[in-house]
Amino acid sequence: MQPDDILAPLDPDQRAVAQAVTGPVVVLAGAGTGKTRALTHRVAYGVATGAMDPRRVLVVTFTTRAAGEFGRRLRAMGVEDVRVRTVHSEALRQLQWMWPRAVGGQMPRIQSSKIGLVSTALSNCGIRLDDAGRRDVTGEIERAKAVGLAPEQVGTDGVLGEQLAQVYQEYEDVKGAAGVVDFEDILLLNAGLVRENLTIAEQVRQWCRWITVDEYQDVSPLQQQVIEGWLGDRDELCVVGDPSQTIYSFAGARSDFLLGFTSRWPEATSLRLTHSYRCARNVIDLANAVLARGDERGRLHLTSQREVAGEVRTTVYDTEYDEAVGVAERIKGLLATVPASQIAILVRINAMTARFERELQAAGIPYSVRGSARFMQRPEVKRAVSLLRVASKQPSDADVAEQVAAALEPVGYSPTPPLGQAQREEWESLAALVSLAATHTSMTELVADLDERADNDDAPVADAVTLASLHSAKGLEWQAVFMPGAYEGGLPLRYQGE
Repeated sequence: MQPDDILAPLDPDQRAVAQAVTGPVVVLAGAGTGKTRALTHRVAYGVATGAMDPRRVLVVTFTTRAAGEFGRRLRAMGVEDVRVRTVHSEALRQLQWMWPRAVGGQMPRIQSSKIGLVSTALSNCGIRLDDAGRRDVTGEIERAKAVGLAPEQVGTDGVLGEQLAQVYQEYEDVKGAAGVVDFEDILLLNAGLVRENLTIAEQVRQWCRWITVDEYQDVSPLQQQVIEGWLGDRDELCVVGDPSQTIYSFAGARSDFLLGFTSRWPEATSLRLTHSYRCARNVIDLANAVLARGDERGRLHLTSQREVAGEVRTTVYDTEYDEAVGVAERIKGLLATVPASQIAILVRINAMTARFERELQAAGIPYSVRGSARFMQRPEVKRAVSLLRVASKQPSDADVAEQVAAALEPVGYSPTPPLGQAQREEWESLAALVSLAATHTSMTELVADLDERADNDDAPVADAVTLASLHSAKGLEWQAVFMPGAYEGGLPLRYQGE
């Protein structure tokens, strides 16, 4: 695409972001303001004008789904070879290259889950906890590593109090004896090798000549350290975020890096995206009113020209049971005019979903729980994709959806869902594949799409109500959204002592 063609579909604020292709850049972008569009067009514009070499551009996103979407948009504009990855994914790929050159041999195996090692550490320290307690300790160790705290530096106000330091150190010892590393170690080792080995640092900085970091408000001190190592003494860094959308503070994230960007780089280009295309005016007005009571630093006052299409309603229930029943009844009424796939129930913690699942099931309303397992990694989905791959090689005059439905019959697909809960969960996965088929013109195209989704952990949407945590729903859209549990101390969630 020509540079003018890249800029043509952008509004004035988005165009300013796209044209800011040199030097440090900070963009404060509210929800639904076209942030991804502005960023993808910025990279495309930089490549089209010769300001950037796509092979040396790195875009850091917070999720593989966001990375997949970013990459698809770039390819649609004819931009290839740009690396779009999460910080852990990029750090790991670099580390796999660094290790044999700087350390020698194969790098240690990655421990995908800490809970087993934490359980061993607790046992070695003579401490017994239930499953929830072990998960809490695991989270505290993860957070300590994310903010750069050694065992002797951790606080004493967690589940274990003063014993956390002992368990944290024992966890590190157990991990070392097993010859494995965890996800935080990937970042620590990457940052350490870049800092200590000049040859490696020079190569990494050649790969990462132009860096863009999305969702910068959710960067932890450890991630910031890694990004600074990749950047070196250069200033070709573009960061984008919104301090009001910090959702990973429990994992060590700090919006200070975003808010303090211009203090570090006084000459930085500072831009804002404040026109929301996602929500109607009444929703935006309510959001502005809520945020006006918070921290003034970096606050964005959003605007919207979208006509009001529905009301923002507050309903008070006496009990959690009444709330779940009431939400299910409201959804049942909505289904006459709103597709199930356009309705969502968003909760603060995953434990809240059970009561809504129960009432939706009792009301005969189809639903899916987002984030309960990676869609493309579910056993029934893997089996289904294998069948579809075989079916794609067989000639057929039927449309794609009919071919998919027929191919999936051996693994349990039928037009109507089964009664059993476990069977119904598998059926929902198969139904999502049938729904996805309707958007493709051939079986070959469908299988290629599924392969790409597997690479990017991007699940198709079934015609079902979505149950999801607020964290997993970030950046997604529905026509009707229910937010139960909106009480003081519950949203946002407040822990004891806060």
